[in-house]
Amino acid sequence: CDQGRVDVYEVIVEDVTKQRELEDHLRRLAASDPLTGLANYRHLIDALDKEIRRSNRTGREFALLLFDMDRLKQLNDCYGHLTGSQALCRTADALTLFCRDIDTAARFGGDEFALLLPETGAEAAHSVARRISSSIAEDSNGPRISVSVGVGVFPRDGQTVESLVSAADAAMYAMKRQRKHIESRGSHT
Repeated sequence: CDQGRVDVYEVIVEDVTKQRELEDHLRRLAASDPLTGLANYRHLIDALDKEIRRSNRTGREFALLLFDMDRLKQLNDCYGHLTGSQALCRTADALTLFCRDIDTAARFGGDEFALLLPETGAEAAHSVARRISSSIAEDSNGPRISVSVGVGVFPRDGQTVESLVSAADAAMYAMKRQRKHIESRGSHT
């Protein structure tokens, strides 16, 4: 018989809401570029890896677009680094404007950006690239800016993160070379 025995329980209640909000905020910071708010390089590579695995299961293609701002150094030299930073943000805004919920827009590094387009083939990817390039070129919120774009489509152009990024990068630099060639021909006439 347990007569006379008193059970005592102590309950400790702690509100962890603020702690969870801080943890979520730190997770977002770790996965995003501080200037543009886009996903950062590491987050993009993780998203690409997941998309490759998903596409291998479903048999569907997807596209990776790489963007490189043209003449950012000259923009910085002429107008200052604040204007250059604003140009980076204007480019990021154009990418997010054309993003669907399933897409991943990222700052790939320096003046390079990426857009991961799940379930998107070459024709649609090139259409998105043209719309983004036009939007950037028509933006009048500062000095005129432009981008060169390369498109890589999984699995046609690469079946690994590295090979797909390399294919999109090669296409982007081919566009840059073509533009420089056209500009140099135009200055000789």
